[in-house]
Amino acid sequence: MSAGRLVHKNMERDEIYKEAEIFCEELEKARENLYLCRAERGNEVAKKSGLAALEFYIRQAEGLIEEIETACYQYEEGELWGWINEIQSALDSFEFEVFNDDEDEE
Repeated sequence: MSAGRLVHKNMERDEIYKEAEIFCEELEKARENLYLCRAERGNEVAKKSGLAALEFYIRQAEGLIEEIETACYQYEEGELWGWINEIQSALDSFEFEVFNDDEDEE
């Protein structure tokens, strides 16, 4: 592998790591905000807000996962595969919060 290709590979890998990390952090903050919204404004408002955000995050996750898969195959970069699980886990956690109907709510 030439030095130029190696530098490009490392830069792209680092950018993808950063994008994935930021996306997961953003999803965690959104999940926390949704939890607070539910506590302050009720289940109906939280669910409506969460559903709109969920659609956005699903599209973002799909694009990022596709980018990761491409990099994994193109550069034979196995370490990036773990980010797919991290992204899916963060998305699942957010989705759970969207559909989490608090039974104690009056």
